[in-house]
Amino acid sequence: MFNEPVSVIQYAGIFILFAAICILGKYDNSIKGKITPEKLVLYLLVFLSSGLNNLSPKMFTHYIENPNIVLFNFLTFLFSAITLSVTALVIKKPDAEKKAFPFKMLIPYIVVMSIALFLNTFFITKATQSMPSVIMFPLYSGLALILSSLMGAVLFEEKLTIRSVCGILLAIASLIIINGLD
Repeated sequence: MFNEPVSVIQYAGIFILFAAICILGKYDNSIKGKITPEKLVLYLLVFLSSGLNNLSPKMFTHYIENPNIVLFNFLTFLFSAITLSVTALVIKKPDAEKKAFPFKMLIPYIVVMSIALFLNTFFITKATQSMPSVIMFPLYSGLALILSSLMGAVLFEEKLTIRSVCGILLAIASLIIINGLD
């Protein structure tokens, strides 16, 4: 699609990163309940939408000459806001489940999250202009995986098990393989 070659070593690194994701994402039935067909469909939809989310900035910078990244991000978030608003109107909760939305309490979180999402999308789009996909997307995903695991341990006092430490180390190794052994 983008005429970017992928070496056998990079494929191996991607496979190792996938193994790290499996190790870190081991499903814990005692916390989340059993995996149902509905949850599997949800996970598949998350996987597909995340892939499309990562692909769109690359397509934008690849196919548009002199792309305006700020405008692209603005339009992306505007379309997302419209889509979410329509979805919220269509999918209504039963009256028994309705609660007052604590909007005032959430404003600081919304502002921080909006800034973080904008910066994330802006820098991903900027990076896709100069980095091959085989390096950019595993690097982004792997670093996000490692950072999320460490933040969970620090901010939410989630226990780092031997399994999670092995997953983090495997993810780091995969990123080194993808980015540096070619």
